[in-house]
Amino acid sequence: MRKLVPLPALLLATASPAAAERPVFSATTEAEWPHPRDAMAGPELVRLVLAALDRDDVGRLDTCIAEQRLPAGSHYRFFRALGIRSGQGRTMWFVRPTLRPYCPALYGAHLFRYFLFEERAAAAGPQYRLVFRGGGDRFAAYPTLHHGLNDIEATGCTAAGCDSVRMAFDGREYRPVRCTRTMFEARREITRPVRCPRS
Repeated sequence: MRKLVPLPALLLATASPAAAERPVFSATTEAEWPHPRDAMAGPELVRLVLAALDRDDVGRLDTCIAEQRLPAGSHYRFFRALGIRSGQGRTMWFVRPTLRPYCPALYGAHLFRYFLFEERAAAAGPQYRLVFRGGGDRFAAYPTLHHGLNDIEATGCTAAGCDSVRMAFDGREYRPVRCTRTMFEARREITRPVRCPRS
């Protein structure tokens, strides 16, 4: 079972060699970071998230709706979305579960799940596709673009330390380009580069 890591230690531990490049936005398990473009996820994004989930997760969301006495089918109440302009005619949407109202369906032991969608402008209307999904303690998107989409970094932590994976879009999917591990040793945080896992 994963142990909880205090948030201040988590934020300190997730620093990486890319720290000089400030993220466009970041999010953690315990905080929905305020942002002017942060809002409840729209119907199309919610539909896409539900399609990406398995039946058990959707069933747990339905249970939360019933337990919190929300209108049937109001899954949108449990998701927030943030749109970031990427390449020309493209927007990257980050969708995460809300903290208020809270539903454990998309949370774990110090972990939250999230989804990245690419929106492309088209004559018939916006076109969406899922480009990344993950779960962990922290997520960040950076201003650097590859193939029209922002670089991202996913971080997962245990009581022993944190693993961070910087990723770039290769035109089809996100692939690791740099990985670091931060260990908590004798009240210090020591960050070292490590070999990235094969995708």
